[in-house]
Amino acid sequence: MDDVEEALRQFRGEFVRASRERVGEMESLLDRLRWAAADGQVLQVLVSHFHGLVGAGGTYGFARISELAAQGELDCKRVQEAQAAAAPAEIDRWKGLVAEIRASLDGWTPEAG
Repeated sequence: MDDVEEALRQFRGEFVRASRERVGEMESLLDRLRWAAADGQVLQVLVSHFHGLVGAGGTYGFARISELAAQGELDCKRVQEAQAAAAPAEIDRWKGLVAEIRASLDGWTPEAG
């Protein structure tokens, strides 16, 4: 393995570690949103987390994570624009997206690149 490949592998590993933490925060936010569905601040932080995964996922070659996060960001923004409380079905959908993101992260190994 050359230096560039090794550096990319390390960057991807850093992305995975940081994203696992981000996903944990997103899971907590979604739990809070379940009890305070109209909390615009919680929703804004959730949007920010989805947005961060969209960009970083694409940068580090995690297209599926980027795709899932883009859907979550779009869905959350629709609720924000409507100035509505998140419906239980929306929260469940976002939880599903976050669970898929976690599964993608958990499936990554340094050997796989």
